[in-house]
Amino acid sequence: PPPSAVTPSVHACRTVPLSSLPARIRALWPQSWQSFNAVQSTVLERCLQSDDHMCVAAPTGAGKTGIFELCISRLIVTAPTGSECKSVYLAPLKALRNERLRDWERRFAPFGLKVAALTGDSTSAEGFNIIVAANVILTTPEKWDTMTRGMSSRWGPFLLQRLRLLLVDEIHLVAEAGGRGSTLEAVVTRMKHLSTVAERGASAGSAGGCGMRMVGVSATMPNVVDVGLWLGAVPENIV
Repeated sequence: PPPSAVTPSVHACRTVPLSSLPARIRALWPQSWQSFNAVQSTVLERCLQSDDHMCVAAPTGAGKTGIFELCISRLIVTAPTGSECKSVYLAPLKALRNERLRDWERRFAPFGLKVAALTGDSTSAEGFNIIVAANVILTTPEKWDTMTRGMSSRWGPFLLQRLRLLLVDEIHLVAEAGGRGSTLEAVVTRMKHLSTVAERGASAGSAGGCGMRMVGVSATMPNVVDVGLWLGAVPENIV
């Protein structure tokens, strides 16, 4: 439907108890945590039961990071043991990237996931080694743009075969004037292209990969419908 026909909202719903999650991922959250909040409960089933693109606009403190964690949890539950499936988290600020690194290193370690930061100090060779070794890669749009802009023959196939999840924090910045907005737009567009190539390869029965899921969140996104449709989300996954 056209954007005017889509009305994003958090529907009135019962909060989902932590105990309803698969036992394998329940330990990711503190035992004192009784249930997910209204925003998380609204999208929880979509996070855990599908690989569809999503776009969520919710106020600061509404638990958007938890939505990212639920999407990563789906890979923990569905990926084969020893899988090389990878997730990339794009943070607008280095401080936010470092905060997520400290938290996720500790929380995902028991699940056998290695979390690593791709920083501005990483050379192309060092960056490639980080991506090879890590399951969850944390970086900024600027660094990811540098790493993927002129993909060598090893970059393209490697990402197509392994990258399953792209998490974009503060995706509203795509509309920001100047270099930061255009860089984020270029990075997401490039990843959309890779996802399309991978999906076509999978449909043709090749070893090209299964495509990647893209999830964008923001606390200040009045045009969430436009951004969500651009991201590739169906209307029911724009909240």
